[in-house]
Amino acid sequence: MNPIILCADIGTSSLKAGLIREDGFVLNSTTIRFPQDKESIEHDKAEVWKNSFVKAAKTLLNANFQDLPSLGAICISGNGPSLVAKLKNGKSFSYLWYEKNNAIESDAFHGSIFLPRILSFENSYPEIISSATFISSGPEYLVHSLTDCEPFTLLPEKRFQSAYWTEEETDKIVSTKMKSLLQPFSPLGQQHGFLSKDFLEELNLPLSAKIPLLCGGPDFVAALIGTNTLEEGKICDRMGSSEGINVCTGCNTPDNHAASSSSNDIIRVMPSVIPGFWNKSVIIPKSGSILSAIKAESEYSNSTYEEYFSTLCKNAEKGNKLTPSIENLLKNVKEAYETLGVLSNYTASYITSKIHSPIICTGRQARSDDWLQLRANYLGLPLAKTTCPDSELMGNAIIALSALNEERNLKKISEQIVKIEKTYEPQ
Repeated sequence: MNPIILCADIGTSSLKAGLIREDGFVLNSTTIRFPQDKESIEHDKAEVWKNSFVKAAKTLLNANFQDLPSLGAICISGNGPSLVAKLKNGKSFSYLWYEKNNAIESDAFHGSIFLPRILSFENSYPEIISSATFISSGPEYLVHSLTDCEPFTLLPEKRFQSAYWTEEETDKIVSTKMKSLLQPFSPLGQQHGFLSKDFLEELNLPLSAKIPLLCGGPDFVAALIGTNTLEEGKICDRMGSSEGINVCTGCNTPDNHAASSSSNDIIRVMPSVIPGFWNKSVIIPKSGSILSAIKAESEYSNSTYEEYFSTLCKNAEKGNKLTPSIENLLKNVKEAYETLGVLSNYTASYITSKIHSPIICTGRQARSDDWLQLRANYLGLPLAKTTCPDSELMGNAIIALSALNEERNLKKISEQIVKIEKTYEPQ
């Protein structure tokens, strides 16, 4: 019986979930938006995540399953570096990635993403830290809640430790109490117990079922796996609330290719989950939020995004100029590609020999054919979308399938099941 993977990704404003077959076919997916009506929810987000996961799982399983034992695994990823403290009274307290950072600027961070948040958490909420039993990131906490496994910290690949923390760094920067709350590292693909009987019962699954849970870790890691951005020259453009353009490379130096007028165009270098490779990226903060604001202020505020993008594309085809706001947004994207050297190195070789894969676009914006075609025309680059624009979900499926497979080969499985649905050549 071929396994089906239940995948979930914790976002900033919603939880996405999907059922994905072994061949990469998405049986169904859903999005559960988090409630916005109570300020108290902000620091109890872990409970919201758990309730949203259960709601999403019920929706998907009831709609798609008759042969329930074929559910092979559950894998969960999420945004970061959001932190959750488990308290002595059994409750949780969430310190989310976008909350004000009260950490002291320090060279001792050495590029760590998590240490500034950990220190800020301690500085901002000392009373919470004093009553906490452990601290973990969002997806790890949700996996723990569903299984009651030992708490852990997901380390995507051993080179990622510099982005997390070392024992030497924590000795220098955080208190003894905070250090005791940090959990040991666990590798990608490690199984963390089985779905507890309480949740088996709540999801109407057989109480005898043994459904392993895995953690996909940070959402951007799951997304790169879910777009097969795992070898030299592969490129992924994640278009969410912010936009991240990612290039897989064998070189671990920033190597800026062009001066940019945008202070945001700073190349970030992180390890790939594939040993020997790295991910270079440029982040365009709040680009998706800016696009939403542009639409809301236009005459198409009540239209769907598909209708809005269709109008933009048709106007451009007629030779009409883009609005200054859209033009500026696309300009920032083009500058990011220039900074990464994509425009100078990628375009010529693709046009002349087609030796490169097109750039894979993911996220809500990637659902619009018109918007992707307009962007391809503006950038002069070939763009594409896969059969699963929610690439974090596909990445989680690949992580789980790799864990269930004796070969445990992420790259091989990614190559097999990540499929391009449509390519948009520049016109």
